[in-house]
Amino acid sequence: ECHWLVIALATSRFRAPGPFQSAAEEVLAELRACPPASGFERVEIPGERERAHRDASKGMLALPQATWRQIQDLAGSLQ
Repeated sequence: ECHWLVIALATSRFRAPGPFQSAAEEVLAELRACPPASGFERVEIPGERERAHRDASKGMLALPQATWRQIQDLAGSLQ
């Protein structure tokens, strides 16, 4: 099961982009400065880990060999 909640806001209706970005960075800096929970090295902000993986992958997507074979088989069956 996977449950998602997505909320989209037109933030420009509340603040100009520059001041909004600054306020968001202040909140994130405050969160990052919190002591991490026991067993963790640091406080993570949602999306940071994914962004780091994306940057490290340099646009490449790692797939298990079996998954790649399934994709190739499916593509071949659709031709």
